[in-house]
Amino acid sequence: YKEALQRARSAYGDKHSQVALTLENLAVLYGDMGRHEDSGKFAAQALELFEANYGENSSNLVYVLNNLAMVFHATDRSNNALSYLTRALRIVNENETMRSAPIVPVLLDNLASVFSRRGKPRIALKHTRNAYNRFLPLYGKDNARTATAALNLGALHSELKEYDKALPWYQQAHASFGKIYG
Repeated sequence: YKEALQRARSAYGDKHSQVALTLENLAVLYGDMGRHEDSGKFAAQALELFEANYGENSSNLVYVLNNLAMVFHATDRSNNALSYLTRALRIVNENETMRSAPIVPVLLDNLASVFSRRGKPRIALKHTRNAYNRFLPLYGKDNARTATAALNLGALHSELKEYDKALPWYQQAHASFGKIYG
């Protein structure tokens, strides 16, 4: 990807949207490798270029905002993570075509994770339920994202000592993961 970044910069210049996309891909790659400082650096550069190319409220920003939020979440900076996720969801809500995009339940699930880490399971539960309800029609019950959301719903109900509500979610997650992974 670094070679691709150099080629994009050579071909298009430093401020082109293709450079921003390559930077975003580098941010994801470094985040997946656990190199959050590098990931954040690339994501911040990508965000700056996307904003310069498309404006501060463009739907093109949603993915990089999510990536930046997850960098901050992974490094225990939940206020920053919450800010980026809230901004991404505001952009989604202002853009009718984005409201049903597959990134929406991901944003909601990530928002739930931030609230859970902040010790706010009731708020996390609301966002996880919303994410689950959006994952379900997109992917069905027997999908890793949907099953993970079901598992998280069980865990949040357990944390709230609502064991009668937790058990069906755990059972559903177990059955779904069984079908997915055998």
